[in-house]
Amino acid sequence: MFMAEAAPDLFVSEFSLTPETPVQGSPVTVRLGVYNKGTASSGPFSVQWWPGENYRDLGCSWEVDGLVARGGRILTCTYDGYPSWYSNINTKVLVDSDGVVAESDEANNIFLKPISVSKPGAGSPVPGSASGSPDLFVSEFSLTPETPVQGSPVTVRLGVYNKGTATSGPFSVQWWPGENYRDLGCSWEVDGLVARGGRILTCTYDGYPSWYANINTKVLVDSDGVVAESDEANNIFLKPISVNHP
Repeated sequence: MFMAEAAPDLFVSEFSLTPETPVQGSPVTVRLGVYNKGTASSGPFSVQWWPGENYRDLGCSWEVDGLVARGGRILTCTYDGYPSWYSNINTKVLVDSDGVVAESDEANNIFLKPISVSKPGAGSPVPGSASGSPDLFVSEFSLTPETPVQGSPVTVRLGVYNKGTATSGPFSVQWWPGENYRDLGCSWEVDGLVARGGRILTCTYDGYPSWYANINTKVLVDSDGVVAESDEANNIFLKPISVNHP
């Protein structure tokens, strides 16, 4: 029987910014986890964090000596500050940025997260001014199989959560197989969510019409923009995936 050769598989296991919503021109603490979920140790590799996915200049970079199989490392740095404010921008992490580690999955080394950057003075509301507002976001997301196969069905599972201080009204959720796809993969109508309440949504997609080495799948919460939220910038969720040949 053929046995797959042991190989490392590096990816971003966690990511956070402090403050969660940076303020233009103010320092930001970056914390991220890199993990080797493969079956063999990796050699040394580099990790890069870009404040915006289309930024020319790096925010931070690290050199990691290597990771044992099923082992991880926490990396931190302080960024001087975003030069501009943004209602929505994707921050990006690239693991093994020089491509020196031969991995079992080379398509999960890019991590994207949509964030917003506040104007100075806009990040500290008057006490009580934000009370009574919902805040919807994607709390979890998975595909089964984790790496879809071109033309084969895919099960989609995602969580929507209201981390705000008030109940939301009804809203819609859309999942796009690729962020630039013209046609939706799945959509749902949610009756509403209480504060600190969530909902799990599932569907089955007929299958990707093509294979991809790397593509961003996308979820859009409150896709019609009918819910007035305390944070309107965290309704988009992007995740880089790959799609295998049959």
